[in-house]
Parts: sequence; C-alpha cells; structure tokens
Amino acid sequence: NLTCIDPVAAKTINKNLLEELKNSGQNSMKAEEYAKRTLGVLDEKSKEIIEKLPFKSDVITLSEFKKHIGENLFEKAENMSKLQPKLAGEGAVLTKQQAIDVLKNGSINSDKFMNTIFNEKFKENLTNPNKYIPMKQITNFRENIDKYTQGVINAAEKSNHGFVDEKLLNHINKKSFMMTAGFRLLAIAFSAFALGFVIPKLQYAMTAKRTGNNAAPGLREYNN
Repeated sequence: NLTCIDPVAAKTINKNLLEELKNSGQNSMKAEEYAKRTLGVLDEKSKEIIEKLPFKSDVITLSEFKKHIGENLFEKAENMSKLQPKLAGEGAVLTKQQAIDVLKNGSINSDKFMNTIFNEKFKENLTNPNKYIPMKQITNFRENIDKYTQGVINAAEKSNHGFVDEKLLNHINKKSFMMTAGFRLLAIAFSAFALGFVIPKLQYAMTAKRTGNNAAPGLREYNN
C-alpha cells in the first residue's frame, strides 16, 4: 500500500532503503534477500523470548526486558525506549512492537531509524508527558512503515524480475507521492462539492419535507 504513509515519512523510508542497497555493495538484490535485510527476521529464539516476556497491556519496563536479552542489545533497547516518556514508578518502557524491533536485525528496525522517523512525524510531542498522542495513531504509523517497505518488495517481485534496485526504489517513492497527492486533491474536491452542493440540497429537501416549503422558516415569516 503506497498511500498508507505521508510523503515526508515515505522519503525517509526510501532513503533508508537506498542506503541498505548501497551498503550491500550491490546494484540490485533479490527481493527475498532484500526483505530480510530491511524488514528483518524474528528467529525462533527471539519468538520464544517475546512469548515469555511479562507484558502488561503490551508494555514492558526496560529493566525487565534487559533480563531476557543479551548485553549486545542493551543500547538498542535503551534507545528504542526513548520513543515515549518514562512512566511514573516504572521508568523507561518499551511497547511489544519495540521489543520485537530490538530483536530483529532489519534496517528499518534499527533504533537510529526509528528515532529519526518517529521524531519527524510526531516532533517533541512523542516524548512530552504533557502531550497526548493516541496509541492507535502511533501503532498505525509503525505498521505503515512495514507496509510501505513490503510494497517495494511486492513491486520488485511483480514488475522488476524479482530484483530491487535504485531505479525501482525511486520510482516507488515518486509513485507514492503522486498517489498520496492525488487522493488528497480528490478528498478536497469531494469536500468542496459536499459543502457547496450536496449538503445545501439536503437541507432544502429536509426543510420542504418538514414545513412544506423549502425557504428558511425565518426568512419566510419575514417576507410575509
């Protein structure tokens, strides 16, 4: 789904995906291999860890999470916990999705990338305890990062002989921007049509049905 995410975020994702291709030392890469390098893979050991973690409403404290992972992941977990304010009496915490991202090794699961794109999207409101951002909004945004990346993989398999390259990535990014802009213009046009034509017509029809006259009651009395 290329319209699932806004153009600014799509540009940041595309930059990450281009860097991953460049870092591989290849001009193109098979879609399956590229998916592993970007989306990451949760191996069986990591799946067992996630299943055993004592989440409370899909949240776990950083201190508790560290008990179940290797020291090599401590820094990544700490940086990932900075995506939300500390909880009173609990300290730094991670969501279940963040815990999964820590255990994955894909480029879009990195703490650096997550901090960059989330701060671009939500600014300082993300970690401000005096600001409220619905968890559903944050969850949807995180899911859409995966959807956009998966969209690139799907496009490679369907229309690029199963390979991801720079040309495809830039094409997808441009297409995403054009489609998003198109849907926004369509929404604006529909809103203008509804406000300027449909709603007034409905109002007149409802007035006529209730009063037998489509003129505004106040104006009708004034005219009389």
